[in-house]
Amino acid sequence: MDFTTAFNRGNKLTVAICVIIVLTGLGTNLILTRLSAASDNIRVEQLHLAEFKAQLYSTTGLVESTKTATDRIEANQKLNQQLSALQAHSFSQRIKISPELINNYVQAVRREVKLIDTNQLDAAARLRDNETLLKFLALTSELEKQNIQFGDEAGQFRKKGQYLKNLTFAVAGILILIVVIGFNRLSVADSQKEMRRHAQVLSGLRFAAVVQNSSDVILLTSRKGIVTLINEACEAAWGLPQKNCVGKHFLKLFESSSPDDLLRALDEAFTKPNIDIESSIRIEVRPGVQHFFQVHIRNLLNNVHIGGLLLTFHDITERAAAEEALTHQATHDRLTGLPNRSQVLVRIEEALKRAKLSGHQVGALFVDLDNFKTVNDTMGHEMGDLLLVNVAKKIQKAIRPSDMAARFGGDEFIVVFEDNGVPGLGETIAVRIAEQFSIPFPLGGQDVIVTASIGVATSDDKDDEPNDLLRRADTAMYQAKNQGKSGYVVYDASMKMQSDRLHPNSDQEASVL
Repeated sequence: MDFTTAFNRGNKLTVAICVIIVLTGLGTNLILTRLSAASDNIRVEQLHLAEFKAQLYSTTGLVESTKTATDRIEANQKLNQQLSALQAHSFSQRIKISPELINNYVQAVRREVKLIDTNQLDAAARLRDNETLLKFLALTSELEKQNIQFGDEAGQFRKKGQYLKNLTFAVAGILILIVVIGFNRLSVADSQKEMRRHAQVLSGLRFAAVVQNSSDVILLTSRKGIVTLINEACEAAWGLPQKNCVGKHFLKLFESSSPDDLLRALDEAFTKPNIDIESSIRIEVRPGVQHFFQVHIRNLLNNVHIGGLLLTFHDITERAAAEEALTHQATHDRLTGLPNRSQVLVRIEEALKRAKLSGHQVGALFVDLDNFKTVNDTMGHEMGDLLLVNVAKKIQKAIRPSDMAARFGGDEFIVVFEDNGVPGLGETIAVRIAEQFSIPFPLGGQDVIVTASIGVATSDDKDDEPNDLLRRADTAMYQAKNQGKSGYVVYDASMKMQSDRLHPNSDQEASVL
């Protein structure tokens, strides 16, 4: 059998295998689509069931709220809405539960609430023990049965789909393996030939004299990205010997890094021959130790002597650390390490944007130490600074991880929070901070009691600027000062006149800023 005959037969076999793979994939996709549709229907039913279950369980809490709510009419209205929603579910045909079971439970709850409204609490308790609870258990039992049924059905579809996928992958894998083995040797031979050609062209004495003595890592790659030549600096910079780099795709050298920026720079370099493209990359040179490198990429694919890419890696770790330190100093208070007032304004502005979308509120607490000047005058400025550091720690201890504590200047601190729909969160945080101030501060070998006046304010629909929120918190803080210090005051509409006196230039930046 001659080479031409063997090659033609190989082509026919390849075509036949590709056709089989395509047909197998199409058939599998059709079956998986149907299985997925059936599974999606089950998930939709499970969502309806979960929604009904949540409404059912919430009725018990609403019944209890009617006992303690100051406004029973409002509490009963909420409960009636919930019960009506349960009954609506029974007629929506989205869940397969007997309307009779739902109605029995609803009627029992209504009788129980009626007894509560007439202060017949003992009778309501007996009704709950003897009737409402039994009907609730009957409903929940039916819910669990349906949930188990849905789970079993979904599991069957998943098993069928997984079995079909495994079978398809096994068939495709075997067929692809046949093709890969047939053409692998040709690919390996081409790669080795290309590497030898680049090594011969670029191993001259001039390149060795310039490149090998450079402290930067310099490497050349083939058209396919295989490292054909690299200088000895790779061992000092990356901890990788030359022999471990040559012959590998250069991106494989950075498995412990995030080369997204480098990939974007490579895409740009391929479109701009003979132009330096800059990027940066973080490389883990040792376990837990990362360095930053500035990368220069030049496309020399059209160069007949190179036909690849030239990459230079320059270590900029110290410069990056210095820039990061400068950025931190510009945005944080040097004494306490807390964010400064510029960061407060940025944080509030971002939070207000989120609040407009979510409908939640943004809050600010203005914390001002009482009689801080006395500490400075009697104990010295060094003790005053130590007190401010301890105050910063206590405020951070009192707030949530999602909240922001900042030093606004002098003995003034700001706390910014987003309530995420939690009512009275600002007062809760103020109480926590006040509790921290009830603990004496150790200063100069003695325990010193220091108190703070706290103003609490939350955003409203008219808040377009961070200054509006800070101005109201500042006004509330002054009100706390006027009421005898060592406490907190929540801003309300009655303080607007006082706010205008404290901040007469309302259209400009607040005086507190």
